[in-house]
Amino acid sequence: SSLQNFEDYNDPVAKLEAERIVEDELLPRTLSLNAILSGIISHEIKIRDQRNKDFGKSSLHLKTATSFLAIIIVCLAVFLSIYMARVIITPVKKIGNIVNDLGKGIIGKVTHKKGNDEISEMVRSVNNLCEKLQRTAVFAAEIGNKNFNAHFQPLGPEDTLGKALVAMRDNIKLSDEKLNDAQHIAHI
Repeated sequence: SSLQNFEDYNDPVAKLEAERIVEDELLPRTLSLNAILSGIISHEIKIRDQRNKDFGKSSLHLKTATSFLAIIIVCLAVFLSIYMARVIITPVKKIGNIVNDLGKGIIGKVTHKKGNDEISEMVRSVNNLCEKLQRTAVFAAEIGNKNFNAHFQPLGPEDTLGKALVAMRDNIKLSDEKLNDAQHIAHI
């Protein structure tokens, strides 16, 4: 404030007073401010370095967690595929074998845990078919043993095999009765 004009610089007292103020007040305050700013800068550098270290650790943790989750997902997928193979594919193969055996005249059953899923329903249907075919086979054996009074109900309105067996029973029964009558007349 003492050196506001160019003429003030020519005044030695004003100039000396300004130099004294600069040396006694301004320079120490500037040095103090520089020291404070250097402290702030070094503190900021420490904080930045710590944040970088923390970021590196977090990044490493994230990579580890991602790898761990990937391994868990792969293991879970393998477990589920084995489980699904056991739950679905094995019973379906058993059903396929039973159906192939039925084509060869072998009547069997599928053993499977009871449940309310589609596979269990399919197993029940195949086992029901096998039971009914077994009853049909027993009926045919009874006819072969001349037990014409054996009861048999066709499996449904479109059961051509069952209807043919009932018609065969009736025809054999009629032929047997005629044969018995003919033998009876021949003895007379």
